Amino acid sequence: RFSSFSKEEVTTRVSPIVKHGPFGSGGTVVGFSKHDGVRAAFEENFARRLELGSQLVVYEKGEKIIDLYGYAPETEPQNNKNGVGYDGDTLQCIFSSGKNMEAIAMAMLVDRGLVDYDDLVTKHWPEFGANGKDSITVADVMRHSGGVPFVIDPDSKNYPDDTIAITPEDVV
Repeated sequence: RFSSFSKEEVTTRVSPIVKHGPFGSGGTVVGFSKHDGVRAAFEENFARRLELGSQLVVYEKGEKIIDLYGYAPETEPQNNKNGVGYDGDTLQCIFSSGKNMEAIAMAMLVDRGLVDYDDLVTKHWPEFGANGKDSITVADVMRHSGGVPFVIDPDSKNYPDDTIAITPEDVV
């Protein structure tokens, strides 16, 4: 069953509304949205030069209610060295997308009294305390300040002996 909104694909050319921005110079937005405000906000990101390529698909109770993609002129095949364009089927790399869900899950555990942010991680995962990590709290992990700055060579044959520590000098 579909609701009464139109799922007809609409294409909008978006002109930049700011002189400078981190990414593209306007763009084209294609697709449909049950909520006009969502489409307007999506288009505004291109107008403010905050996007090169972007996609948004939302389902509500099993029904696709938003299906939008947009691309800046710089991503069109004739304007980039790869000759490849951006569309609704373009695969995209997404970083840190799970942090919100992890924070909600932890908040639920705290709310239920199963975990406290001040708990040592070892209270829930004893093995974590190996190699001097025994004083790190759940809060430390959640805010990425647990002091676990190591890079492991994925091809290592001598793990953990050839673990590389990241020093403050490496990040300044």
